[in-house]
Amino acid sequence: MRVLPVIVAMFLAGSGPVAGAQAIRLQAPPGDTVLGIVTATVASFRDTIGLQLPVIATAPQGAEIRLVAAADGWFQAEYQGQLVWTPQKAVRVTTSSVWRNEQLASQASSRSFSTIVGGVAAGVVALLLGVGIVVRRRRFQEIRRRWVLLASRHEALVDALTKAGWDVQKLPEGTRMREFLPHARPTIVIADQAVHSADISALEARSASVASTPVLWLDSTVVARQDPSRAFLPPGSKVSTILETLERLAKVVPGPEQLSRHAEIEGRLGQGRLLELLHFLASARRTGRVEVKVGPEPSWLWLEDGQLRHAIAGSLVGIPALYHCLGLTQGTFSFRAGVTPPERRVKENTLTLLHEFARQHDENAKVPRA
Repeated sequence: MRVLPVIVAMFLAGSGPVAGAQAIRLQAPPGDTVLGIVTATVASFRDTIGLQLPVIATAPQGAEIRLVAAADGWFQAEYQGQLVWTPQKAVRVTTSSVWRNEQLASQASSRSFSTIVGGVAAGVVALLLGVGIVVRRRRFQEIRRRWVLLASRHEALVDALTKAGWDVQKLPEGTRMREFLPHARPTIVIADQAVHSADISALEARSASVASTPVLWLDSTVVARQDPSRAFLPPGSKVSTILETLERLAKVVPGPEQLSRHAEIEGRLGQGRLLELLHFLASARRTGRVEVKVGPEPSWLWLEDGQLRHAIAGSLVGIPALYHCLGLTQGTFSFRAGVTPPERRVKENTLTLLHEFARQHDENAKVPRA
């Protein structure tokens, strides 16, 4: 492997190119170009290296960018048709030819390793198939243990649900839904709308787990909202119709326990980490749910095609909940793809909201502390 032919001059002290520090051009041998490889999970780009300005673009780990100059711990890069700045600590510096040679060497090594492993893998395939069958069977049994919280006067439903393979828990007699549901994690709730709609509506506003739990309303006279996690059946509906609707509802919106198995991105909160994640998800037009957990009760943010549509953080709902989560610096976050929002209370553009939070945060940081 030849030595990296990149010359970086000593960086000048100061606040960066915007404040007048000289940007040193990065050079490579003739016919080659200086290349940056993003090593951070998400690297942020700014149109200046001034730390007070919001992120205008992000690049995922492994992305290749052409580097132009360096100054005060920052690289100037050509990215998405414009010259922007990114922190040096998030980028590995190399050249196009060196990087290509490394890739070719890695591919050759991978092919050689695959040839050796192929012989061993043949003897392991039968064992893996056996384990796979056992795992699938256990998972199927686990799914069959999903349970229904039944809060209805239709007593015949207990036997019908049990025969259909559901575990049924009736709401204890004399207990209000608002007293019982926050402490339970049912897969689906079946309830009489006239009796329990007020309680569940109140719980949805302050509990993320309740907001994402599917509800099948019986004896419904009012369709409160169009949402895949809610179904409404009129009085006199047949048991067969109830069971069919229940099966459809379970497939369209799995309960929180099922969703928790499909985390695509996980990490710990830090200054600006959640802001960068949401910016990346918005730019990539992703749909899913971000869970932010500091204490026992999580906060949830739902995105649809990259746009924030709903957020719950304790008693906060919508944009206040979003800004509360963005201000957290401790705890954990995770992203689960494909989870649709239970409601669509946020109409504003997500990138606009993120930039506004960054602006307010920067202004507050400039206020002298007593």
